[in-house]
Amino acid sequence: MRLRNVLIATTTLVAGTIVGATTQHFASADVSSGDRPVLVPIETCRIADTRPAPDTVGPKSSPLAAADTMTVSAQQAGTDCTGKIPATATALSMNVTALNATSNSFLTIWPDGVRPDASALNPAPGQRVFNAVTTELAADQTFQIYNNRGDVDVFVDINGYYENHNHDDRYYTQDQVDANFVNQNDAPEMYYAIVNTAGAIVRSSPGVSVSYAGAGSSHIFTFPRDVTTCFWGATLGGAQFIDNILPVLNDLGIAASQNYTGLAVDPDGIIVSVYDATSVLVVSPFTLTVTCP
Repeated sequence: MRLRNVLIATTTLVAGTIVGATTQHFASADVSSGDRPVLVPIETCRIADTRPAPDTVGPKSSPLAAADTMTVSAQQAGTDCTGKIPATATALSMNVTALNATSNSFLTIWPDGVRPDASALNPAPGQRVFNAVTTELAADQTFQIYNNRGDVDVFVDINGYYENHNHDDRYYTQDQVDANFVNQNDAPEMYYAIVNTAGAIVRSSPGVSVSYAGAGSSHIFTFPRDVTTCFWGATLGGAQFIDNILPVLNDLGIAASQNYTGLAVDPDGIIVSVYDATSVLVVSPFTLTVTCP
């Protein structure tokens, strides 16, 4: 992750309260990795407070002196934040307050390494100064708070943490989107029919019906469209097989000679005949599926 300093605001004095110069630190992951940090809000908790007991929280119970640096761990034990920040967190969103300053100063907050020149807030005697700060975390999930001059108390409240999330930042033109989706008008239509031992349809697609005269007869299916150019298949157990009579031949490896010659082709109908091993028409349950391009 890399840190970018994006804003430095001016100091304003209003009725004895200083809103100090501020530098917002925004965390970002390596672009090539596809990872981007996302903010996970949490219930605000205090992770550090340098004031003496009973206010003390975290690693220090005395003010930051001139040129003093305090190291704060996101995994600091014994605080309201304990257990709320995962080990996968890469940065923190927090409110930082400085008070009891003995001199005009500035605080710098950063993860580790060389201290940057930017200030996060600017304490002054007699003022309580606070600011929203976002900082990355070091590899050991710590961050640093540096005080430039005099003594000052500091407390830090966490309101969220950042965690890497893999984003797909690609975008597509309308033509690319259209090309990636199948036009519904071009999608194949599919029908099915499940036939029981009595030769009747148990379940089927809407609009599918069957005519069956009983043992020794074929099943004549009617569909809500022309099925002349469609493909179909049927499943049947035992030694029996399906004879695709009309309109498609050989779909299940049946020879063309098994077609009933002299029968007119019904464009919205398919004839299914079930034979036993001696080529006698029988009644047996089967499932018929039809796909129309």
